[in-house]
Amino acid sequence: MTFSLGKILPLSLPLLAPFAALAQAADERFDLGGHEVLLRATEDFTSAVIMGGETLHEDAQVLLDPVLDLAGTPVLSGLSGAGGNACSAAPFVLALKNGQPELDGPVETCTYLERSIEGDALVYSNTPLPGVPSEVWRWTVAGGWSQEDGQEFQPLAGETWADSAVLAGKHPIEALGFAPVYAIFKQGMSPVDFAAYTNALAEMGSGDLGALGYQGEACWQVDCEGVWARLWIDPATKTAVAIWQAAEDDAPRFFPEAAETWPAWIQDAAQSVLAFD
Repeated sequence: MTFSLGKILPLSLPLLAPFAALAQAADERFDLGGHEVLLRATEDFTSAVIMGGETLHEDAQVLLDPVLDLAGTPVLSGLSGAGGNACSAAPFVLALKNGQPELDGPVETCTYLERSIEGDALVYSNTPLPGVPSEVWRWTVAGGWSQEDGQEFQPLAGETWADSAVLAGKHPIEALGFAPVYAIFKQGMSPVDFAAYTNALAEMGSGDLGALGYQGEACWQVDCEGVWARLWIDPATKTAVAIWQAAEDDAPRFFPEAAETWPAWIQDAAQSVLAFD
């Protein structure tokens, strides 16, 4: 099972929104070192990258960025994907080397990545979240694609319970990163439980801050009944509660295990979840 920020953060990021317009759009044209590259919506409702009459790449959804010059080489970068919420579109590069087009990618990822330019390199990366290190891909003219080690999540320094208003509208994996809550789980959960919980919590989901506190939920869309997680946060009592079920679990698991210590509204909400489950 993979977890992708393209699926969660925020779940409907305008990552693929422009693709729908391509079905009705005229060709997009790019000058790659004096060679015309077309991005064309096909009759099969795909998008094709065409140069010199030859289709170099085709997928359900393709976006191209403006042409860049990297280390003296004309480069087109873009995103390509099958659509839907299962996977985010993956980056690829079309470079003109010795007068010939070379397509590199798309890379193998389901993660929503953002592009930056570092010297003569294209870098695609995302923000680390609790239990989910960042993913980093680097492309250079000389070396092509390479995947680099990502960064581990670090909570915001100085964040306290007085800052709980920031939980409004947060996906639950983001809410888990709220510094006081993150400390509760990291210090109280076993590494195995923390990994299982964050794996589920990083899936498709949503959450918000209400009058009593924060409630969030997420599940693996391939098996939403078998892999899921809930998070409740009560700023008034400085309490955080988790319920989750991983693929290997026969029954839901809890943290903290002493349910009688949970705030009453969380106990009621948890009972509703378990009754439905």
